[in-house]
Amino acid sequence: MTNDDAIVKRLNVLIRLMLDQQIAEKRTMRKEQLVLMDSAGLSTGEIASILGRALKDVSSHLKQVKKEIKSKKTKEIE
Repeated sequence: MTNDDAIVKRLNVLIRLMLDQQIAEKRTMRKEQLVLMDSAGLSTGEIASILGRALKDVSSHLKQVKKEIKSKKTKEIE
């Protein structure tokens, strides 16, 4: 593991701890965090790494959340 990899790993741990704290305090939900990280430009692989989840699970969940958001926007327009 290179020095840069070690730094990235530690930053991912810090981000994950902060996200878990927000959920524990009921300030955000996991799906809101997924959308936020996605809109910030993180790839699904990076999000999965931060959350300690499988890439396929994050990808599937993110797709579902985006579909829900799109559905809500469509209903608001009607």
